[in-house]
Amino acid sequence: ALVAGIERSVLIDADAFFRSVREGWVPPWEDRAHRQNGTVIRAIGAAADQFAAGGYTVVVDGVIGPWLLDAFLEQVEHPVVYVILRPSAEVSMGRAVARDAPELVDPGPVAHMFREFSDLGEFERFVIDSTTMRIDQTAEAVLALVAGDDLLVRS
Repeated sequence: ALVAGIERSVLIDADAFFRSVREGWVPPWEDRAHRQNGTVIRAIGAAADQFAAGGYTVVVDGVIGPWLLDAFLEQVEHPVVYVILRPSAEVSMGRAVARDAPELVDPGPVAHMFREFSDLGEFERFVIDSTTMRIDQTAEAVLALVAGDDLLVRS
């Protein structure tokens, strides 16, 4: 929905990058996945930067927690706007388990990831509560905030 009205836009599915790891895969929510997660996030950042260099507006759809944001930013020379969509725990769980494979539908890791995003300190300013929003409303809210500089982490 975010890229639908943007000419020359790219949507990067971060989960596809994680699924690209075939041998040595570690579930990304496990503590021992730190090195893998950093590598994958840097690859996503490098891809995003190359598309941006080609004149595209890039939207990365995926889980990039504040604890991995620096790894992403290391690879990007272009402006970056950071948004965290965080509906309520109940809505997050409902949306997650309603998805189809190969998406993560296991309630345990979904609950773990929700807890990781529950108290973000200085990064709370990037959070949009999308609990009651439809997809089109969420896209409108993101685009409205992107129009300002409040969500800019790199200019």
